[in-house]
Amino acid sequence: MGWAKRPLAVEDVEARLSRLPPCLAAVAGAAKAAAQGGAWEDEGGALLAGHQLDRGSEAYDVLLYPGLSASAIEAYQSLHEIAFPPALAELLRHLNGAELFQLNIYGAPLSMIQDPPLLTRSSRAPLDVGSGAHWRYGYEEADPEAVLFASRNVSYTGQVGYFMLPDGQVIGRGKGDAPTRSGPWADVSAWLTAVLAEPPYRPPPLPIRRSPWMRLRAWFGRLAQV
Repeated sequence: MGWAKRPLAVEDVEARLSRLPPCLAAVAGAAKAAAQGGAWEDEGGALLAGHQLDRGSEAYDVLLYPGLSASAIEAYQSLHEIAFPPALAELLRHLNGAELFQLNIYGAPLSMIQDPPLLTRSSRAPLDVGSGAHWRYGYEEADPEAVLFASRNVSYTGQVGYFMLPDGQVIGRGKGDAPTRSGPWADVSAWLTAVLAEPPYRPPPLPIRRSPWMRLRAWFGRLAQV
């Protein structure tokens, strides 16, 4: 599936990133670096940078969704009967989800703020933060009051889930061959600075499986060169 997008000039990217608060400086830095290889904005306002065609036509190193209004955040919490830590609500006001290399920050898909909520693939959307209530059980046990709001692939079978406590602290809990526990970090800024400083995990490319017809064409191609 492809979505409409328009290219962004370097100045447009810098202007947009300059509007992020200081606590998201690590995000702005990562996005600015990725944008050196090209940047786009999709029809929903998401910023795309670092096109990775070897992974897929819609794969990017960095994908930032625009923030939500305070009323939309309140509506989402009410509709899904979930209470965000104040620091998480503040994060969503500036960044309603993101993909930063192998780090996924969850958000509130706009279709999930409607009544009734409905996941749709008609437009690009972040992973649903409300679904974290179900996904959390795959990780090492965390404080019941902590909200799963992000995750990061650290190996082929290892993933770390990031939970936010009511006071804004962030803790990591692993599954697979990921570290069982990581953190805590005092706040979102400290967490992002630490996590984005680590070399991102790059999954190996998928093997190309050729059909009999493709192999036959390749054989005839080699024969023609003889």
